[in-house]
Amino acid sequence: MKRKLMYAAVLFYLLITPNGLFAKDTTELFKETYQKAEAGDVEAKYNLGRMYYKGESVSQDYKKALKWLFKAAEQGNAGAQNNLGWMYYKGEGISQDYKEAIKWFSKAAVQGNTKAQGNLSMMCAKGEGVPQDYKEAFMLFSKVAEQGNAGAQNNLGWMYYYGKGVPQDYKEAIKWFSKAAEQGNAVAQSALGMMYAKGEGVPQDYKEAVKWYSKAAEQGDVDAQNKLGWMYAKGEGVPQDYKKAVKWYSSAAEQGDTNAQFSLGGMYLKGEGVPKDYKEAVKWFSRAAEQGNAYAQSILGFLYYKGEGVPQDYKEAFKWCSKAAEQGKDLSQNMLGDMYLKGEGVPQNHTQAYKWYNLAAAQGYETAKKDRDSLTFNMSSAQLAEAQRLSREFRPRAADAVAVPETAKVASTGKPGGQTDKAPGEIKEGKPMTWTVVDAVVEVDENIPKGKAKRPDGIAVIIGNGHYSRYGNGIPDVTYAGRDAVYMKRYVVETLGFSEKNVIYKEDVTQGNLATIFGTENNYRGKLYNYVKAGKSDVFVYYTGHGAPDPAGKGAFLVPVDANVDNISSNGYSLETFYKNLGKVREKIGNGGMTVILDACFSGDSGVGVLFRNISPAMIKTASPVGNLEEAVIFTSAGESEVSQWYPDKRHSLFTYFFMKGLQGDADRNKNRTITVGEMRDYLKNNVSYLARRLGGREQNPVIVGEESLELVSFR
Repeated sequence: MKRKLMYAAVLFYLLITPNGLFAKDTTELFKETYQKAEAGDVEAKYNLGRMYYKGESVSQDYKKALKWLFKAAEQGNAGAQNNLGWMYYKGEGISQDYKEAIKWFSKAAVQGNTKAQGNLSMMCAKGEGVPQDYKEAFMLFSKVAEQGNAGAQNNLGWMYYYGKGVPQDYKEAIKWFSKAAEQGNAVAQSALGMMYAKGEGVPQDYKEAVKWYSKAAEQGDVDAQNKLGWMYAKGEGVPQDYKKAVKWYSSAAEQGDTNAQFSLGGMYLKGEGVPKDYKEAVKWFSRAAEQGNAYAQSILGFLYYKGEGVPQDYKEAFKWCSKAAEQGKDLSQNMLGDMYLKGEGVPQNHTQAYKWYNLAAAQGYETAKKDRDSLTFNMSSAQLAEAQRLSREFRPRAADAVAVPETAKVASTGKPGGQTDKAPGEIKEGKPMTWTVVDAVVEVDENIPKGKAKRPDGIAVIIGNGHYSRYGNGIPDVTYAGRDAVYMKRYVVETLGFSEKNVIYKEDVTQGNLATIFGTENNYRGKLYNYVKAGKSDVFVYYTGHGAPDPAGKGAFLVPVDANVDNISSNGYSLETFYKNLGKVREKIGNGGMTVILDACFSGDSGVGVLFRNISPAMIKTASPVGNLEEAVIFTSAGESEVSQWYPDKRHSLFTYFFMKGLQGDADRNKNRTITVGEMRDYLKNNVSYLARRLGGREQNPVIVGEESLELVSFR
């Protein structure tokens, strides 16, 4: 009798405990489902697997979920196949296995399961388990998006936005973002806000941007909250309201957004929307700095150095300034120079002081230049040579970014409070890395004028080569190349009248990319040649990045991001080929206009030292950036032996800043609302040459070739 009672007690315990057959939350639905599954019902097996996965009416148990989902999937249940694929994809209850995930997603997808189709698209786009294939991902996303799935519509929008698997097309991006946004997709709403704010695919409209940012922000989208805070802080599209700016910055900052944390720190530092509070400012700068935000690291270092909001602490100041300086921040580089010079927080070291002053000076930091030059009188020739070597070999750990695409990141599903569905295998909204709000907008980035001309058949090429250091070949980054290219594209479309769909826009191009666009030495029929229409097209070509001479004196080369400059003649892109192939394009377009802009220098110097590591500077033969190209207008940023400089205060290269400033109307000398080649030439020579001497103590004289009376732009 006692033994029977004991067995009964054990059975009762198993029934009511989480690990028992039926957990303490057991419902009649679970019992019924379990019984049907045991009896062989396929749908019940699928539902039972989902219940174990989600922990509904039973304790969550991934292994039991796998067991039942596998049984249902083997019998052809598409939902179970998709969910099984998701568990392999995430490594839930089983080792992560992309190939198995692909296998099960594929089985479900061929049965028309839209979630599986979306998940396959995601894996194709990210190259997980299969070779990365944006075209295949685009095709799959399109099928699902056409069926009304908001997540797929949003991802399709991003593919059109970045030109992944399909030609870049802002209007199509707007179309798909709008479809997803109307269904409440927060990520798409935020994307719409961004495009209205930047005037991409639609006329620039800050009020409309605020509308969509607000919808996304209310749902908890951290990116939208940060940008909405910025718009309230700046008074863009809404009356300036620091309190509302603080509200939205705070919401994003609490979710860990480093840009919002940095901005919130700034509000406390200045007392905007909140009482001035150094301790709160330090708190938020610290949170951003710990996540790698270079601007926050720089300011935090300054506050520790000055003892504002924190006890003065030179060692902490040195720590944070070092982190920011390594990312290329000129303020911190200058401060490191001071600290090494004075021995504050670090042993005195003139060689290191010179190095950091030199790097800050190369970015136009005037004080650093003076201190560097003064320091040379207290250094031996060996110390000076070592400091210059260290400067040349310095490579920033991170460069300024405008936007870096990353496909199919998980974000909110558009539910209140940013909640997500726990069911496996849902299509998640793709999202790019946040565009940098603290990357301050300057005057040439806004109020871009509208030109009269429309060039529906015109073809433009815009290339921004900035991230050289990623390839490990010892070439320094071009700090503002990304920003230069992004905003030049806007001027080409909005001011010069080219159609967005006819702009070949590329960042960080390789030698192969350049050959694809412009053709090779033996075949001039590159993408540009094939795109232009005979006798109809105008052509605009803009390149910003490094240029280099051949050390052997065999001409000049555009420097691809994957190049090794010591062998530039074999892995660069020859300017001789560049101009020769453009000549073929020139012949094809007949009466069409051609403008070529090279914001690069071909002296072998980068501003922080020569590009060539194993060659004495005295042995380098400079080369002319201007080639033989008849009936075209050519702008180059510097003369043959000169260096193209940056303009840190304006966050552009010196030449590109003034070219865009000229297009805004400053080059219109006679105020007739038309700018000619001659007017632009005079404007650039006067301003670029003067500022180059003032900022860096160097000569930089743009070279302009072309008929002076030709019209560059006429304004509405």
